[in-house]
Amino acid sequence: MARTDERAEFLQDLLATALAASRYWMAECVTTGPDAVQITCIEGGPTVVADLEVIERGLAAVGAGTATYSNAGYAGTVQERISSVDRDNAMGSAEYDAIDADCLLQIGLWGTVQFG
Repeated sequence: MARTDERAEFLQDLLATALAASRYWMAECVTTGPDAVQITCIEGGPTVVADLEVIERGLAAVGAGTATYSNAGYAGTVQERISSVDRDNAMGSAEYDAIDADCLLQIGLWGTVQFG
């Protein structure tokens, strides 16, 4: 199923926020195409490709409860809040921040938060 423009914009914003927040574990980040980057991790870590599909995987894993992380900046559970953000493309009352974006990127890449 094709993404709506609204969904694509939401995922692009989330990816951009994640990339800005993830500089502490990235040694290098190179754009490889529209909405895709190649990331080389610090300290000899892996080189991975992050794109909108990676963000979708992170959102799905947190929404399903198969992965989680802590963000003390908000009330309620991460799963409830991120599910709401995902459901309405961040257009509703639920919010996300750079911590969420970083963790969603990592979960989309590795299934868990590796750094931070």
